[in-house]
Amino acid sequence: MRWPARISLAVALLLAASPARSRACETPRCLDIELVVVDAGDGSARDRAWLDAQLRHANALFSVIDVGFRVAARRVVAGRDHLRTRADRDELGRFASNDRAITVFLVRKLDDVDTAGQSLRGVHWRLRRDRRKTWIILSALDDTGAVLAHELGHYFGLPHSRARQSVMNKGRHNDPPFVERVFTQAEAEALRAGIRARFPELAKPTSR
Repeated sequence: MRWPARISLAVALLLAASPARSRACETPRCLDIELVVVDAGDGSARDRAWLDAQLRHANALFSVIDVGFRVAARRVVAGRDHLRTRADRDELGRFASNDRAITVFLVRKLDDVDTAGQSLRGVHWRLRRDRRKTWIILSALDDTGAVLAHELGHYFGLPHSRARQSVMNKGRHNDPPFVERVFTQAEAEALRAGIRARFPELAKPTSR
């Protein structure tokens, strides 16, 4: 397999060594994730352990509704890995090839388009010209391991929360810290409905 010239050797080796399908999902219902690493050629993307930690945490939180996630495809693309504007986020849509999976982009840095000088750990983004098309963007700067779970909550319709224990509460308080927050009972019920509405054909029992 030949990688585009701008893609770093480190990222190419990372993805080449990864299995085509992750078996991290151990719940009765599994949803597919298409992981797309955006690399500018400097080798700054996070390693496999970082990606697996995000997936494990999301699976732990969603297990309360018997739903989990598995990486069905991993790709690396050459492109702008520091997203500064809304247009930069929209542009990622050209790499989202699988409309039967949840597309998750990994970039080096993600600027807050609403607050100058601030960065985000992740975002659930809707294509502005067609809001039916959505994807998740994760920043490699995240050090919590919990951002994928938070953005998946948005993907399935959850808003931000004021409940201190909720993973949908983006506050910086440490009671509990972000990595220890969970979905509330009301959020769990809303997630069930959101998943049924979004991907009914994917949320079916996994053959074992």
